[in-house]
Amino acid sequence: MAFGEPYHYRINSIRIKDVDVVGLYVQVDIYENIFLGGITGSVSMLETDAAKFIEDNEIKFIEEITFEFTNSLDQTLEFNGFINGYKDNVVIGNKRLYTLDFVSKGVRMNEMVFVNKAYRNALPSDIAIDMAKKLNPDADIQNVDIGVPMTYLVPNIKPLEVMKYVNDNAISTNSKITENDDRDKEAKGTAGFCFWETISGYRFASMDSLSKGFSFNTWQDYGTTLANNSSSFDEQMRTISEYNFPALGNFQHKLRTGTLQSKHYSMDIDSGIFSRINYDAQGELVKDIMSGSVSGPTRIFSTIYSSELHEPKCKKAQPHVWDQTRKSTQQGVAKQNAFTDKHGRITLPPQFDMRAGDTIDIKITKASPNDSPGGFDPNTSGTYIIHQVGHHILNNGRAYTKLAILRSIDQDTEADTLEFGAVQ
Repeated sequence: MAFGEPYHYRINSIRIKDVDVVGLYVQVDIYENIFLGGITGSVSMLETDAAKFIEDNEIKFIEEITFEFTNSLDQTLEFNGFINGYKDNVVIGNKRLYTLDFVSKGVRMNEMVFVNKAYRNALPSDIAIDMAKKLNPDADIQNVDIGVPMTYLVPNIKPLEVMKYVNDNAISTNSKITENDDRDKEAKGTAGFCFWETISGYRFASMDSLSKGFSFNTWQDYGTTLANNSSSFDEQMRTISEYNFPALGNFQHKLRTGTLQSKHYSMDIDSGIFSRINYDAQGELVKDIMSGSVSGPTRIFSTIYSSELHEPKCKKAQPHVWDQTRKSTQQGVAKQNAFTDKHGRITLPPQFDMRAGDTIDIKITKASPNDSPGGFDPNTSGTYIIHQVGHHILNNGRAYTKLAILRSIDQDTEADTLEFGAVQ
C-alpha cells in the first residue's frame, strides 16, 4: 500500500471480544512510560442506534481488545490487552460517542497476584525478571544492569509494588561510602532504577545507564525544518512538527531535595555508633557549571542502620550487605531529582518502533528573521531519554506519535553541528 504522506497509516485490525470494530472507532491512544509499570490507553468509539455494539455483544467492559496498525515505514504497532472501563458517554441525536479505557495483560494480572518471598543477597535484575514473569509469563525482559545484590523480605504485596521498592532502594555498582572508624563519612555515586513495560516487553535499567545512553535503542537526526524547506520522505518522517519545553532546569528544586549536597545522620543500632555521612554531587553528578554553587548541605536525612538484622549465620555481618540505606538514601534522591533536570514534549509522524527508555537526538532550529537558517538552539537541542511514548491513531487516516523526553544533569547535551537531514 502506497502512503501519500508521513502521517498516513494502514489499519490491519481492531477487535473487541473478537468482534471487528474498525467501522466504529474514532481514535486510539496508547501510552508506555518508564515511571509506570504497565501500558495504558483508550479507544473512542462512535455508534448509531442501529449499530448497538455494546448491547448486541453484551459488553461488560472487561473483554479482550486487540489492534494492529502499520505506518509508512512498514513499522507495526500491535497490542493485546483488556478493556478496563467505560467513560465520557455523549449522546447526540441517534449517535453515541464514548471512550473505553484499556490496559495491558500485565496491569490486569498485577491486581491478582501477591508476592510473599524472601530475597537474600539477590540481584535486583533477578527480582525484576521474577516480577515480569508473574505479570506476563510470555513477555520478554531486557536488562542492561544487574545492580548490587540486595536483601528484601517481600511482605505479601503485588509485583509492581515489589518493583517500586527495588527501584527506590537497589544500588548500582558506583555507589560507595568511606569505610573507616571516623564518625564522619562520605557517600559517593548514584542509585535508583526503573522498571517498565513497553509494547516489546519489560525493561529494567538504572537511571545512571539511561542518562548515559548505555541502554536500548538510539534514534538520531530528528529535528525541526523551515516551512519553505523541501525534504525527502525519509526526512519528513524525522521532522518534529510541534515541540514544547516547559522546564529547562530548576535550581531551587535541586536545593530543596538535596540533589547537590546533603547530610545523612545514621544510627547503627547494632554498635550504638552514630555517623554523619556527607554527600556532595558537585563535580561528580552535576556539570562543572554548577560546581561550587552550594557551600553546605541543603537537606538532612535521618535513618536507623542495622547490618546484623538479616544475617543468617552466627558471625559478624559484612557492612552494607543486609542494610544498604547508607549507599542508597542520599545517592538515590540525588539521582532521581537530577534525572529529570530538563523535560519537554515533541510530536512526530507515527514512530511505531520507538519505545520508552530509548534515547533520541534532536535538533531544534533557532528562530531567525526571513526564515533563514539560524543554527540550532543549544538549550533544547541534543540527546534526550524518551520517558513516555504516546501513539495517537485517528479514523481520518492520520496518526502521530508524541514523545515526553527528559535529560539528566550529567547527560551529554552537545547538539550535533550537522544540518538536519545531512548524512552522518
